[in-house]
Amino acid sequence: MTRTMYAAMLCFAVCLNGRLTAGEADQPFDPRQLPLFTEGKTYLGKYETGLYPGGVNVMPEAHRQAGLRMARLIRPLDREGRPDDANGRIVAVVKGHSNTTLYFNALAALLKERQAQVNDKFVLVVGSVAGQQLPEILRLEGPVWEKSARHIERAGCTARQVQVLFLHTTFNGPGNPSGKGPPPPPFPQSMQKMQRDVATVLAHCVKIYPNLRIAYLTTDALRHYTGMEPHVWREAFAIKWLIESQIRGEEGTAFEESPSRARVLPWLCWGPYIWDNTWTRDRFRDGVHPNPETCAAVAMQFWKHLQNDPIARPWLLRQTPPATAPAKTAAPIVLIPENPAPSPASPPTAPVAPQAAPAPAPGSTAASAPSGDNWPMSGANPRRTSWVPTAVRGALRPVWYRPVEAYIPQETQVIGARGKVYVSSARGLYALDARTGELVWRFDTELPIGNAPTIDGQVCYAGGMDRRLYALDADTGRLLWSFDGAMAGYRTNPLVVDGKVIAGNRDGNVYAVGAHGTPNQGRLVWSFKTDGPVLNSAAYADGAVFFASNDCHGYAVDVSSGRLLWKSERLPSHGFHSWWPVVYRDWVIFCGMPNYADGPMSPHYLRLEQNDLFPAENDRGHELGPRGSVPGAWPKGSVTMDVSKAALHFGEKPWRRFFFVLGRKDGRELVLDIDGKKGYAPITLHWKHTHCPPPMVHPSGVVYEKCMYLGRANKEGSFTFMPRSITFGWEVNPATGSRHVQIAGRSKAADEPGALSGAGNVIYEVVCCDREGEWYAIDAGPIERGGRGAMGLLWSYGNGLEKQCPGYDAMWLYLENRGMSGLWGFYRGPDGVYHNHGHQNPLIPFNGMLFTIKSNCVIAFGSSGEPARKLDIIRPGKPVVAPPPARPVEYLKQRLAEEVQKILDAGHLQPGYFCAGQFIARFDHMSPYFQVPAETFYVLARALPHLPANQQQALREYLKKEFAERSPLEVALYGWDGAPRTWAEYPPEAVAMMQRVKDSPMAGGRWMWPFPPHNVYGAYKYAQAGLCDAKELLRTARAKLEVPPRMPEPMLLEHVWQLNMYIAGYEGFLGLQRLAGQKEDPEILKSLEYLRRLWVEKVDFRSPWCDASGKRVREFHKHRINIARCFIWMTPELGQYLRQHARDKVERGLKVLNDAAPYWFNAAFEGTMGEGNLQPLYDLWLLQGKALVLGEGRAELDKYLDVPVFARGDLYYLLNLITTIEGDGR
Repeated sequence: MTRTMYAAMLCFAVCLNGRLTAGEADQPFDPRQLPLFTEGKTYLGKYETGLYPGGVNVMPEAHRQAGLRMARLIRPLDREGRPDDANGRIVAVVKGHSNTTLYFNALAALLKERQAQVNDKFVLVVGSVAGQQLPEILRLEGPVWEKSARHIERAGCTARQVQVLFLHTTFNGPGNPSGKGPPPPPFPQSMQKMQRDVATVLAHCVKIYPNLRIAYLTTDALRHYTGMEPHVWREAFAIKWLIESQIRGEEGTAFEESPSRARVLPWLCWGPYIWDNTWTRDRFRDGVHPNPETCAAVAMQFWKHLQNDPIARPWLLRQTPPATAPAKTAAPIVLIPENPAPSPASPPTAPVAPQAAPAPAPGSTAASAPSGDNWPMSGANPRRTSWVPTAVRGALRPVWYRPVEAYIPQETQVIGARGKVYVSSARGLYALDARTGELVWRFDTELPIGNAPTIDGQVCYAGGMDRRLYALDADTGRLLWSFDGAMAGYRTNPLVVDGKVIAGNRDGNVYAVGAHGTPNQGRLVWSFKTDGPVLNSAAYADGAVFFASNDCHGYAVDVSSGRLLWKSERLPSHGFHSWWPVVYRDWVIFCGMPNYADGPMSPHYLRLEQNDLFPAENDRGHELGPRGSVPGAWPKGSVTMDVSKAALHFGEKPWRRFFFVLGRKDGRELVLDIDGKKGYAPITLHWKHTHCPPPMVHPSGVVYEKCMYLGRANKEGSFTFMPRSITFGWEVNPATGSRHVQIAGRSKAADEPGALSGAGNVIYEVVCCDREGEWYAIDAGPIERGGRGAMGLLWSYGNGLEKQCPGYDAMWLYLENRGMSGLWGFYRGPDGVYHNHGHQNPLIPFNGMLFTIKSNCVIAFGSSGEPARKLDIIRPGKPVVAPPPARPVEYLKQRLAEEVQKILDAGHLQPGYFCAGQFIARFDHMSPYFQVPAETFYVLARALPHLPANQQQALREYLKKEFAERSPLEVALYGWDGAPRTWAEYPPEAVAMMQRVKDSPMAGGRWMWPFPPHNVYGAYKYAQAGLCDAKELLRTARAKLEVPPRMPEPMLLEHVWQLNMYIAGYEGFLGLQRLAGQKEDPEILKSLEYLRRLWVEKVDFRSPWCDASGKRVREFHKHRINIARCFIWMTPELGQYLRQHARDKVERGLKVLNDAAPYWFNAAFEGTMGEGNLQPLYDLWLLQGKALVLGEGRAELDKYLDVPVFARGDLYYLLNLITTIEGDGR
């Protein structure tokens, strides 16, 4: 038998070879030692070499025939393990350590390249884990077993479809030659133990994979360069002896059932014997882990063996030639984990299946960092400095402008490269000619593109909310390939460096995928897992990749391996949305958002800061510090300001800071010494209710950011002075204590978000709501005080874009002649919820012009004297690619179990703390999420049947305890006792307010009833789950209901969610009566029928807070609930009723709402109306309408199932997860 393939898992205890005699103690390793496959030799004069009995490498014929019998039994199986040649799968599982992963990554890549030859039913699942050698695997639980199970599930398969096993392992562990623990026993006892251990592992595999037939075994490569020889060389004897024991038919090795013997092991044979004493040190990265070339060579050994092995050919190879070209044949599913770090602490990753490229690659395949005057990615370059060398300045005016119908998120930047500008939207990507605005190509999608694309050479990379990372031809838009391995959507801009495309994902991973034209093209190279969604695009410098997660930590990982370099302390931010870290000298800057929710949960951050930083005297306000002209990296003679006060303020109240300057090498935050006192970066806010935008970093070494510099403290309970902001230029300068800043640009209101970019010695600035756009020279000084230098206004309050570009805002509605300077407006009219007061996209200098996106219109500024040319609106087209396959229901159930376990571990939870800006202006009572007990009992009761049995019991006990202590029939609203749901720590001011709020027996406030009627529905679901006797609840429940509802009909139709809550309460009471065997209450039944008919006949999906023309509105802040208004608290019973009586009406309404808010399923979407940035979470209820009324199945619902917003206890995510699990059985 020739050298061959992988490694497998074997069983149970078997008879052993030999007995230790005198003179057989360990001998020094001879580097000239011959490989074990050398025939006709002996070791220590007793132990024969050769792979099979008799000192030969040829498998005995009887054992070969047995293997052929096993191979004939291998066929595609369905998920229950039944034969299914049409749709079944043949799953092969790999187990081992880090080298195993490296070899099988390379093999998987090779199988992809040769997919036309590979059986399209074959699935390779790599379950190996770094640091998990045989002693760890022998525990029969832990990382290798968990990863194998998880990846089988993610591949859409089950353990019953596993028929082949590859075990490539080593005995390296405690008591091994690595020096840890006592030395191993001498030969042959050490290998006899390994033989027993491998057999035990294999026997366990037979138990958990009932259809396992064949196992391929092999040992590790040469370890001479780490001092582990001759131990590794000897490990081959353990495998040889185990296979020989099965060939001899010894007890405990049976692979076939018989009347007298039970099956214990799979059929065993050698994979490729790869130990080779000719390997030199350069074959390894570190003496242990082989380099890519070595891995590729070993993978070819594997492939040649399998290709020529009559036992492997029937199930691995395609038995008939494909009828079409290889690009169109069904590809085998090859799951590739990350390239592992050598440490056992390597972060776990998800398995992935790259989609094959349907066409040849375009010319350029370089994955180098963008440079020059292009703007090929968000932030301009891998360091994300938002600066390019060549400035565009002078008397600039609009040259062309082109509206886009599909929504473009406000932070999305125009990308400039290859003579084109690239724009992403909720319905795809568009490439426009930079000079003319003509459409060059389009790539239409069903679901939104998550962020701006990145152009690298001739390739355009973009991540979508459909869980795909796309590679397109940058000149034609042709799809080259997509990486489909993520478990959620992308909201980050890809980083292309070191031959990899690196993008954070909402599933909490950062994925590094081989760039186009590289050996790993389209395949996962590594991934890194965090505890929260990664919405922060990655930056890069000197081999390190930097990003933040919504778990409130900053990270640095190695670009080659994904190995963790450092993880910051928990940062006091309400997550990290939209933006990116910025590399600055030896530092990396992370921009967050103060964790202040305002309203009933915390004070108003802007007022707190204003009162702490400025005195109350002087109606004209006070500047933050004295002015001067302190030398620095800024232009000579610049006006400077001493901002020690701000630095010390953040030193005294560090929970207020949001601008984090961390060391590139160790992640430690920069701490300033201000006259012996502790301080932090003196960057103050210039926005309200949103995340701080990233700074522009000039190559001179100055960081430019808009900051509040002028203000006056307010009298108690009032807000009488709006502070002002200006551009600060700050540098880390030990000589001055980093306490001084340059001031430049024009003064503006401090609560108006903006964005900066730069080119040459020019700063570009835009202000929210399309109010202003301008440029000014870095040395211009504070312009409102007669500063020198140059500046230019592109548009302004008096000369707005609506005058210069008539009709540019075709997709926007501004109310009452752009009242309040554009503050009041909506994408797609008054039924929408998106506006442009939060995050902003900057002016992009490219190709001698400036580009930006305002009110869903791409606008180009240049020096042309001609009037601006308006181009036709770009409307959505037919999607280019089919929707992604639904995630396996087993994976969804696993996610449900994980999230429920977090609740069980935490105990009683506080309400959900979330910062949604001015949503509190009309909905302060709905701003703390999950405050009404009904949601806890409803959602967790629905979860019960989908959980493992032991967890079901634990959840039952949890619910009983909750009901006993906080019955939904006694507690109207939860107080703030219990464990927090958030990743971020609360600021002390919020904690003080929360401590005063206890469980309340009454609702009050803006609620229209004294007690939540849907709490009765929660009690019904509790009783329906068998947790109590329904009779015990009826009397109390009836007393809590208003029958009929006190709310007048117009109010119910305006606040449809409260109509739904009344309906839920009545449904719950009647349900309790049915459980108790009682007759339904006729008064409640009558009220329920009235409310249901009212829903069917009079509920309107259009916003009730506008006139018939749609141009005059009232209750402006209520519009933020436009999308969710009719679906909040839609129960299965109401959904079923509406499916029978109003399905068409609901379907039409959902179509309108999906167009108006295409990111509705994106939890905590970074776009909303009014002063704020994060859209409230209630939009997620739309999925209930799609499921309960339209009856959509799991495949459709899964497209819109997002991720949790909270660290634990996200009941809206759980509700949608459960609804999706139930999708095909509803």
